[in-house]
Amino acid sequence: MFMEVLAAKQAGNEQLANFYVERFPPDVRKAYDAWLAQKPFENPNADPHPFVPRLYEPRGPREAADATAKAASTLKTARSAGNISGQYLANTVLFATVLFFAARQESSSNSACVQ
Repeated sequence: MFMEVLAAKQAGNEQLANFYVERFPPDVRKAYDAWLAQKPFENPNADPHPFVPRLYEPRGPREAADATAKAASTLKTARSAGNISGQYLANTVLFATVLFFAARQESSSNSACVQ
């Protein structure tokens, strides 16, 4: 769409250029306005286009960084829950083993008394 704006401006059709500019997404519009403030058609030192990293920051990397941070937090919580469940399982097996051998010992001692 940016190229269409430039083509319309080159042809002198400001109405068409404005039509395209009004439909820019907010992040592109912000970069475009900052680029125009540099007067790129008159200033040779202006940025070559509005999509240079200094002017344009796409939404994707920011959202990806937020999602990565959230994933790290969730992973920490999941590992903690996994450790707790592992401890619970180990304690359950240990308790069951103790009960098994206690019952086995009692049945052995009862057998010795009967004979």
